[in-house]
Formats: sequence, structure tokens, C-alpha cells
Amino acid sequence: MTTNSIPLTVQTSRCQFHGPSSGGKQGFFVGDELTAQGLPFADLEAVVNAVAASLAAHPELPATARIIYYNDSIFAAAWPYIPHNLTYFSLDYYHGLATGRVNETVWDLYNLHVFPKLGPATKVLFVPQAFGSAVDTRPGYTLATYEGWALGNLTEYIRWSALDERVVGFNPWHLLDRPGPTNASACAQRGSEFGCCEIGVIGMPRLHAALVALGKEVVGNWRRSAIALNQFQPL
Repeated sequence: MTTNSIPLTVQTSRCQFHGPSSGGKQGFFVGDELTAQGLPFADLEAVVNAVAASLAAHPELPATARIIYYNDSIFAAAWPYIPHNLTYFSLDYYHGLATGRVNETVWDLYNLHVFPKLGPATKVLFVPQAFGSAVDTRPGYTLATYEGWALGNLTEYIRWSALDERVVGFNPWHLLDRPGPTNASACAQRGSEFGCCEIGVIGMPRLHAALVALGKEVVGNWRRSAIALNQFQPL
């Protein structure tokens, strides 16, 4: 494979796989928005397929330790399909309570660019916006407003998740506080519906409580249906 003319070799034969007895590992997170950073789709798929083949070579691993997950952005709209050996795929896109920067909701984007491209065994996650800002002093951009915006969108994500059985979970972004812009001017440059995001879930108590409750429900449902993972076979 090549990535921007740089040779890239997948050496999964050197990986050592350990099941739940060594810490509860459940698989591989391939990466985040790699094609948005220049990785060709063909190379991404080759990595996913190589990981799947390596996992298949270890029959001692339970199905619950064979998860392969990848997240990308709106760049996935240009892909011919979602790599079929992914267990889970998500597309992150953040918008206001109405329709967002491209006049389409996350549900619209999944129906246009994700669901039609899924393989028979791949499920999807939603990536609810879970960030806020204490430095964004523009009118209407208080931390409480950010939190209310996130809670409102989370309500929509939950509603949408009931509309298609291929939606199996949520991967909110982001949990912990992180470095970011330090003034309102810098926040404004990031867009009127995005703003700043240096505060994570731990800084917004109502959002934290809502996500904890949702997480408990999802985990409970997953435990009841985990047997379905045994049906997954690499293509």
C-alpha cells in the first residue's frame, strides 16, 4: 500500500492477541478520521482486512474480543462503501438543533452516506457532540447553552437509534477536558454552530448524568444480545 506516495506495510502477524482474561480487551480501534487526513480509502480497507484476517487466525478468541471499530467524518461520503470487515463504524458530524452547516441532520447523512454502504455484518454508532466552552463569551454561547445544545441533540440521537436496528450504540465526543482556543474570537473562527470544545462531559453535570444513564441501558441491551457477535465472519 502507499499513503501519499509513502510505502505503508501492514504487519499484523507481529500482533499478539489476548482475550478478556487479560484485561477485557474487546478488539481494535483502527483510528479516527484517517481519510480526512489523507489516507486513501483502499489503504484504510487493507488495514481493516488485515486486522480481520489476523483475528480470524486466532480461534481461541471469543467473538466479543474480535470487534473492529473505525470512525471517520463527512469524507466517508466519497467512499464507494464502508469496509465490510468492520464490526462498528461511525461518522462524526456536529450541528445545531435544526439542520447544521450543510442543512442536513446526522440522521440525513447516515441515510445518504452510511446505511446504503454498509456490509451485511457491520453495525453503526452515533457520535453525539459532548463538548462545551468556558472561554466562548459570545452572546448565546455560555457553557450552559452548550450543555443544553448537547442534551437536545442527544435526545434526537436516541430517537433516531430506534429507527434502524443497525444503530447499536453511542460514542460521545468527548469525555475529558482538552486544550483548545482561549478566547471568543478564536471560537468564532471555528464556526457559528461549532464554536469551542475545550470542556468535556465531566464539566457538564446534566449531560454527564444523561450519558451515564444511556450507557447503562446500552450495556444492558448489549449483554442481552452479545450472542449475535458469534455470527460475524470476516469476508
